[in-house]
Amino acid sequence: MSRKLALAWSDPRTANPPAASEPTHETIRERDSEARPIFAVPAREVDRFELKYWVPSALCDEVIAFVRPYLVLDPFNVAQGLERQHNTTLYLETSGLDAYRTHADSAADRYKLRVRAYGEVPAGLAFFETKRKINAITVKTRSAVQMEEVAPLLDGTYDALPASLSSEERRNLESFLYLKTVTDARPCVLVRAHRASYCTPDPREDVRLTLDQDVGFQRACGPSLHGDPRGWIPIDGEDQHGQRGAHVMLELKFPRSAPAWMGHLVNRLDLWRVGYSKYMAAVQSLLDEPMLNAMAWDLAGERD
Repeated sequence: MSRKLALAWSDPRTANPPAASEPTHETIRERDSEARPIFAVPAREVDRFELKYWVPSALCDEVIAFVRPYLVLDPFNVAQGLERQHNTTLYLETSGLDAYRTHADSAADRYKLRVRAYGEVPAGLAFFETKRKINAITVKTRSAVQMEEVAPLLDGTYDALPASLSSEERRNLESFLYLKTVTDARPCVLVRAHRASYCTPDPREDVRLTLDQDVGFQRACGPSLHGDPRGWIPIDGEDQHGQRGAHVMLELKFPRSAPAWMGHLVNRLDLWRVGYSKYMAAVQSLLDEPMLNAMAWDLAGERD
């Protein structure tokens, strides 16, 4: 398999990363002994690798043509009659920017709390997600609720958890709310992308490819997935990918080992894996604002 696919980073001189360990349910602390602990997060049954590459927009059609023998358009998009779908994600953060800092420090075990919904104007179901990264493995749990239930769940004014939840979803949501409470995580930023999503015909294989374009962010305005339609700030330009011209974010997602065709695709397009995070790019853009005092930044999107 291509070294560029097998967890290699864009700098060819970079040493091989450590082997990925199996996810556990143990409580693991950040490497900084003074930092807050990362609390136990339940794993779903299938965890996976997620590899990211910047691809020139002009090559998107070639990518789609290449994967057509192996993947189909995501059934969710098919049901909507769309080739691409907007997704909007509300990320929660602590006053100490713990999620940002553990990612920046490459902590071996870290997580983010987020709520995601779909549609140019987010509507329908919203998904409470805990996305945990254990070395190279991504572990994600989610629970689906109605859009009108998002704000009460996030601001703590709900009377009871939604009755529509399955037992697994209920456990996942309880874990999410516990982590939010003990860390005092609050709405921080909204991130949006226009995504084309493809998957294997058999969902049990859990192999996916996504192409994200028009990636942007804005500060969150409380516990809501609805931002200012004119307030999106791009985070997929030269500052992020370091190359001229428009690019899209290609992600290859798979459990256990990558199928051979992924290696062929990476070699054909001469791609190198990158460590891009939409959330990190969004927060970094905020911290880079000349007039922003990070210590006075209110995570609800306001200044003190």
